[in-house]
Amino acid sequence: MIKWIAIIGVLMMFAANVIAALTGGFAWYSLALGGAGMLCFLSMLVSGEQGNTANYIRLILNVIFVFGTLVFLYLIAGNHDLRRDLTKNKMFSLSPQTIRYLRGMEEPIHVTGFSTTPREMQRFLEQFTAQTDKISASVKNPFADFREAQRLKNEFETDLSPGDIFIQSGKRKKKISQMNESAFINALVEVRRAQDTVIYFLDGHGEGSLDEPTQEQLRKNIPTFSALKRVCEERGMKVQPLEIMRSGFVPDDASAIVCAGPRIDLYPMELETLKAWLKGGGRLILMLDPAPKPELNYPNFKTLAAEFGILLKDDIILDPNKESMARFDMPIVPMVTTYVRHAITDNIPYTQYPLFVPLARTTNPAPNPPPDISIKPLLKSSSSSWSQPIGAILEGKMTKPAANEIGPQTLAVAASQTPPDGDEEKAARLVVFGDSDIFTDVNIVYQIPLYLFSNSINWLTQKADLVAVPPKIVEDTPMALTAGQRNFLALLFVVTIPSLIFFGGLGYSLIRRRMR
Repeated sequence: MIKWIAIIGVLMMFAANVIAALTGGFAWYSLALGGAGMLCFLSMLVSGEQGNTANYIRLILNVIFVFGTLVFLYLIAGNHDLRRDLTKNKMFSLSPQTIRYLRGMEEPIHVTGFSTTPREMQRFLEQFTAQTDKISASVKNPFADFREAQRLKNEFETDLSPGDIFIQSGKRKKKISQMNESAFINALVEVRRAQDTVIYFLDGHGEGSLDEPTQEQLRKNIPTFSALKRVCEERGMKVQPLEIMRSGFVPDDASAIVCAGPRIDLYPMELETLKAWLKGGGRLILMLDPAPKPELNYPNFKTLAAEFGILLKDDIILDPNKESMARFDMPIVPMVTTYVRHAITDNIPYTQYPLFVPLARTTNPAPNPPPDISIKPLLKSSSSSWSQPIGAILEGKMTKPAANEIGPQTLAVAASQTPPDGDEEKAARLVVFGDSDIFTDVNIVYQIPLYLFSNSINWLTQKADLVAVPPKIVEDTPMALTAGQRNFLALLFVVTIPSLIFFGGLGYSLIRRRMR
C-alpha cells in the first residue's frame, strides 16, 4: 500500500510541473498538487526508516563535516588572489600597452592609496606591482592612519578623501581619484615626465564644446568633444582653449593645437599666426568636415593645409557599402578598409571593429609638394568608393563616375616639415582628418577613434611614453527565448533536475538499506 502511495506521489509532482510549464508559472493548485505529491512520497520514507535514528545522526554529522571543510577551504582561498579573466575582451585585465610600459620602467615610484575597504584597492594596485618591482604600493585607512593622511595632504597641497591615490617620483607628484587603468598608468607617465604637455583647442570658429554634453545637445545631435579633453587629461596633459583673435598669438607652452570641427573659416590674422607658429616647429591636428554650404569652402584652412602639401577639395566621399545603404539608402558613410603603416595607425584593432566615417571629405597629398615636406596617407576607403563635389550632391546629382575614377579615397593624412638643420624634434607636423564626427562624444567611445586621436597626439608631441588604454567595451549578446522555451528551461533547471537529484539520492539510499 505504501509503495503505491509513493508512486502516486511521484505522478502528482510530475503533473504539477507539467501544469506549471503549460500555464507559464506555479498557481495555487499546481503548488498544492505538488506539495501533496511530496507528502505521499515521503510517507514511504517515514514508514521504512523508523528505528534508523542513529544512521541519520551520522549522516547529519558527515554533512556538517563536509560543509565545514568547504568553509575552511573558502577562507584559505580568500587570502590568495587566484583570478583568471575569461571574458572575450579581457575586461578585467591590463592592456598590452600598459604591461609593456610597466616592464620598461627604470625609476622607482611610490604609491599610497587611502580606502575604507583596503582589500579592493590592494587588488587594483597588485595588478601593476605584479608587472614591475619599481612600484612600491601601500593602502591605508584615512581614519586609522590619520597622521600619514595629513602628511600627504599637506605635501600634495590638496584635500583627501577615501579612494584617493597619491603617486610620487622624486619631486613630481600626482593625485588621482579613480581606480581605473587609464587614469593610473598615465599618472605614472606624468610623474616620470620632466616637462608638462599642454594641448590647446582652437576656439572661435563654431568648434564643438569641450564640456560634458547636456541632454538638449544630445537630443539635437550637437557635436561636443569633451571626450577628447578627458583623453588628454587622463594622460597627464593640460588642456586649454585658444582663441587667437583675442590673444593675438599662440602661447609658448603649446605642445600642440587641436582644431575640431570648425563651422567657419580662419580669419586672415589667425592664418598668418598659425603659419608662423607651424614654421617654428608647431604641431596641429585639423578635423575639417565638408562645407555645409558650397559658398563656405574654408579657403584659409585650405591654404594652411597647402603649406604642407595637402590638397583639400570641396567634395564628399561616397561608398556604397552595406552599412551606409542599409541605414541611409545613400552611399554617404564610407568604411575605412586600409590603414597605411604609420605611428598614428600602429596597434589599431581594425580587424575587430570596422570604422565608418560619415560625410567625409578627401585629404589628398598635393601633386607637387614642397621638397622639405614629407606626406603620408593614413586612412583609405574601399576600392568601390569615389568622391563627388558637394554642389552636385546638394543638387541631387549623385551619379557613379567612370570605372577609372572609382577607387580608394584618402580620409586622413599626416605631414611633417623638416627644418634646415635636419633636427626632427623641431620639425613642424600636421595631421588632417576629413571628418570630425568620429571624434565626437557619441563616437569616440569606440576603440578606433580613441586610438587615432591618442596616437596623433603622441606623434605630434613626440611623447612615445603616453599610453593609449582602449576602453573596455561590453558586447551585448542577448538570447531571445519564446515563452515556451522559458517555461521549459524553468521546469528543467528549477524543478526537474533538483527533483531528480533529491529523489534519486533518496531512492538509492532506501534501496541500499532494504537490501542489507
